[in-house]
Amino acid sequence: MNKNAEQAVVKLRAIGTGGKAASQLYGITSRLLLSHAHLFVKVDPHEQDDVGGSDMLWLSTKDDDLTEGELIGISPSHEGLWYANHDYANKCGGWPTVWQTPVKSEDEIIELVVAYLADFKRRR
Repeated sequence: MNKNAEQAVVKLRAIGTGGKAASQLYGITSRLLLSHAHLFVKVDPHEQDDVGGSDMLWLSTKDDDLTEGELIGISPSHEGLWYANHDYANKCGGWPTVWQTPVKSEDEIIELVVAYLADFKRRR
């Protein structure tokens, strides 16, 4: 486990990872959580056998008839590039995307997500 992942494990103990190990997170997600873990209520690492699966960083959770909450998804694209999105986790009709990044490098995605989260927090 790399140093970022080890530090993220410590921060995630308070949040929880849906019963999965924090070491299953992408490195980019671990980096993001080092400074912004306080913004998320739950983290679900991607499925290890799903090559393009998303790490899901939950902004809110709500268990009612219509929705499970809101989340930021972090996913690999191709050739070392990444993308991120903000989705509503609806129980019916799919997961509408509220915001998404273009495909970018790891550092650029972190910068875009951090800026979006700052704006998101101001609007709440």
